[in-house]
Amino acid sequence: MTKIQSRRVEREYRNRQKERRGYFKDAYFEFIASQPLDAILPGPVDTALRPQIQHLVDAPVEEDITVSTCTENVLPSNQMEAFSGGNPFG
Repeated sequence: MTKIQSRRVEREYRNRQKERRGYFKDAYFEFIASQPLDAILPGPVDTALRPQIQHLVDAPVEEDITVSTCTENVLPSNQMEAFSGGNPFG
């Protein structure tokens, strides 16, 4: 019984992560579309590895994470903010 419950919880966790990564992906592509064609932008993997993104993906079920959460709290408002201040991932 415990083994079945453990697998179910793990499966739910992975499904939640997959859903939240999809939200990030939508927000990321919306951000990219809003930038000038000649802008130098971080790639999706570079952005996904940022601690702020990982926090949202791994957040507990109780936290309501949406595309707008990713857009408002994680993605820079312009491409230079992603790299200002030295480390773009911290």
